[in-house]
Amino acid sequence: MQVENIFPNPILKFSIDTTSIESSLAIAKDYAKEEEWFEAEHYGQSLTSFFSDGTRNYLGVKDSNLAHKIIDAARCYLDGIGWHENADLVMESWLNLNPYSTWHGAHEHFDSLMSGVVWLQTNQDSGAHFVFIEPNSVKTQIFLQYSDVKIKDNEFNRSTYTINPKSGEGVIFPSWMTHQVLPNKSKEHRYSIAFNIWIDKNGKN
Repeated sequence: MQVENIFPNPILKFSIDTTSIESSLAIAKDYAKEEEWFEAEHYGQSLTSFFSDGTRNYLGVKDSNLAHKIIDAARCYLDGIGWHENADLVMESWLNLNPYSTWHGAHEHFDSLMSGVVWLQTNQDSGAHFVFIEPNSVKTQIFLQYSDVKIKDNEFNRSTYTINPKSGEGVIFPSWMTHQVLPNKSKEHRYSIAFNIWIDKNGKN
């Protein structure tokens, strides 16, 4: 007998080369300076270009090199989940800045097929900070009720999954997966690029 996982939540972890990340971080710092983010009131929440840039085309305008590398990772993700890896893709992206103690609450991204994050600057003092939350709320409530009999955390019984990324690391995940950003515990700013990606409805070129 064997237990099967019939409704998995697929994620892809990937890395970007150091040279590209250093270049992207310099671009991000210049953008944050131009937008006067360092002087802005953040009220404990992330500073982001998501709302100020209506096109949400940060990478397309500022950093096409990183955009191409993310698209390459997205094609790997598509291949892994059974979609055509050469499908036409459309991406929107935005820059996030997390000064000390800032965070972003639990949320999902609707409409797109996949979403993701690439971390340009973070360090070990930031703490575990990117958390996926079980999207099935009924399942979460039941797990909480029986948490005292759980022997170990695994893919069948976990309610959350936490990532503590290093600079240059990224993750792609289904857009409907609930996720949140925990407070930055470091005095060093945390920079990241978030994105959504749509696939052509025909599935391929």
